Amino acid sequence: YEEVMPLDILPTQLLRSLIVSDTDTAQKLGALELDEEDLALCSYVCAGKYEYGPILRDNLTRIEKEG
Repeated sequence: YEEVMPLDILPTQLLRSLIVSDTDTAQKLGALELDEEDLALCSYVCAGKYEYGPILRDNLTRIEKEG
Protein backbone atom coordinates (compact mmCIF):
# COMPACT_ATOMS: atom_id res chain seq x y z
CA TYR A 1 0.00 0.00 0.00
CA GLU A 2 2.94 2.31 0.59
CA GLU A 3 3.70 2.28 -3.14
CA VAL A 4 0.24 3.47 -4.22
CA MET A 5 -0.59 5.86 -1.37
CA PRO A 6 0.17 9.43 -2.48
CA LEU A 7 -0.12 10.82 1.06
CA ASP A 8 2.57 10.77 3.73
CA ILE A 9 0.90 8.33 6.12
CA LEU A 10 1.40 4.72 7.21
CA PRO A 11 -1.32 3.09 5.10
CA THR A 12 -0.91 -0.54 6.20
CA GLN A 13 -1.26 0.26 9.89
CA LEU A 14 -4.09 2.72 9.22
CA LEU A 15 -6.05 0.24 7.11
CA ARG A 16 -5.66 -2.45 9.76
CA SER A 17 -6.98 -0.12 12.45
CA LEU A 18 -9.92 0.84 10.23
CA ILE A 19 -10.84 -2.79 9.55
CA VAL A 20 -10.92 -3.67 13.26
CA SER A 21 -12.63 -0.35 14.14
CA ASP A 22 -9.78 0.84 16.38
CA THR A 23 -10.73 4.51 16.19
CA ASP A 24 -8.05 5.70 18.62
CA THR A 25 -5.22 4.29 16.54
CA ALA A 26 -6.89 5.40 13.32
CA GLN A 27 -7.02 8.98 14.60
CA LYS A 28 -3.34 8.86 15.58
CA LEU A 29 -2.44 7.57 12.11
CA GLY A 30 -4.29 10.36 10.30
CA ALA A 31 -7.77 9.02 9.52
CA LEU A 32 -9.34 12.41 10.23
CA GLU A 33 -7.39 13.91 7.33
CA LEU A 34 -8.72 11.39 4.79
CA ASP A 35 -11.80 11.12 2.61
CA GLU A 36 -13.20 7.99 0.99
CA GLU A 37 -11.60 8.81 -2.35
CA ASP A 38 -8.16 8.94 -0.75
CA LEU A 39 -8.33 5.19 -0.19
CA ALA A 40 -9.54 4.26 -3.67
CA LEU A 41 -6.11 3.08 -4.85
CA CYS A 42 -5.70 0.95 -1.73
CA SER A 43 -9.07 -0.68 -2.47
CA TYR A 44 -8.01 -1.25 -6.08
CA VAL A 45 -4.77 -3.06 -5.20
CA CYS A 46 -6.14 -4.96 -2.18
CA ALA A 47 -5.80 -8.71 -2.61
CA GLY A 48 -8.66 -9.26 -0.16
CA LYS A 49 -10.92 -6.91 -2.17
CA TYR A 50 -11.79 -4.73 0.82
CA GLU A 51 -13.61 -1.51 -0.01
CA TYR A 52 -11.78 0.88 2.30
CA GLY A 53 -13.89 3.96 1.49
CA PRO A 54 -17.05 2.74 3.26
CA ILE A 55 -14.95 1.32 6.10
CA LEU A 56 -13.35 4.75 6.56
CA ARG A 57 -16.76 6.46 6.50
CA ASP A 58 -18.11 4.08 9.18
CA ASN A 59 -15.11 4.80 11.39
CA LEU A 60 -15.34 8.57 10.87
CA THR A 61 -19.04 8.45 11.78
CA ARG A 62 -18.21 6.45 14.92
CA ILE A 63 -15.51 8.98 15.87
CA GLU A 64 -17.98 11.84 15.41
CA LYS A 65 -20.60 10.13 17.60
CA GLU A 66 -18.05 9.43 20.34
CA GLY A 67 -17.14 13.09 20.41
